[in-house]
Amino acid sequence: MKKFISLVLFLLITASMANFQVYAKQNSKVAKVTDSQTIRGTWLWNTKSIINEGEDIIRFLKDNKYNELYLQVNTDIKKEVYNKFIENASKNGIGVYALDGNPIWIFKDKRQSLNKFFDWVKKYNESSLQNQKFIGIHLDVEPYVLPEWSTKRDILVGNYQDYILYSLTEVNKLNLPFAVDVPFWFDVVNCGKENLAEWVISKVDEINIMAYRDKAYGEGNIIDICKSEMELSKRYNKKLKISVEIGDTKEGDFITFYQEGTKYMISELDKVNSYYKSLGYNFGFAVHSLDYLRAKK
Repeated sequence: MKKFISLVLFLLITASMANFQVYAKQNSKVAKVTDSQTIRGTWLWNTKSIINEGEDIIRFLKDNKYNELYLQVNTDIKKEVYNKFIENASKNGIGVYALDGNPIWIFKDKRQSLNKFFDWVKKYNESSLQNQKFIGIHLDVEPYVLPEWSTKRDILVGNYQDYILYSLTEVNKLNLPFAVDVPFWFDVVNCGKENLAEWVISKVDEINIMAYRDKAYGEGNIIDICKSEMELSKRYNKKLKISVEIGDTKEGDFITFYQEGTKYMISELDKVNSYYKSLGYNFGFAVHSLDYLRAKK
């Protein structure tokens, strides 16, 4: 029995070493995450910062090779401010999405602010020049932060699905792509004959997988927790971005790159990029959020 166990361990170690050599070889050939052809996005929730810091923000994004910005809509800010900022972003190769989110939007009678958001974007884009327009809608609605999630999950999942379908109809009216943020674990949440990750990916145009971990390999790593969603995005031919956190969070150090910093984060994302590009996947990356990125520079 001991000999058998020893043989199994030897084979496992040998296989692991072989895999490591393959990955190392792939890493030397695959484009880095900072290459210009790689999609790189980030969120900007502090919208008022574009009033006085707009040029600095665009310069930071360009210098650090970010080409997508998810900008929360603040209707108190003048249209001309958005026009100037988005036009500058467009000139520098940065596409700007209209961002917003609230977990209560999953309830049909709590969508007043969601409808206001859609209406504002519609009027804004219709009255703006082509290079001043939002290029997509990006919604961050997380039903699992609601207290009912622990006791009425099935009901809330149904409500969430209704919100997705409702939003999809409204976004289609705007003739824009529809992107959403979802956690990596939606693939273990059942909804009928499929899991919630597959259901969402099959409906929307773009997905940001919140793969909030701080290492490419090892226990609970970024590569492993994204595998299901990566395969689904390939199957349904949908745009996917692997998203990570660099902000300070009370959820645990393993959730964020806050402690390790930007340089380490990029090195880990290079490993993720190398792994999935070697398998033929088409994807990008996103980092939450811009304020933390700028503070870490």
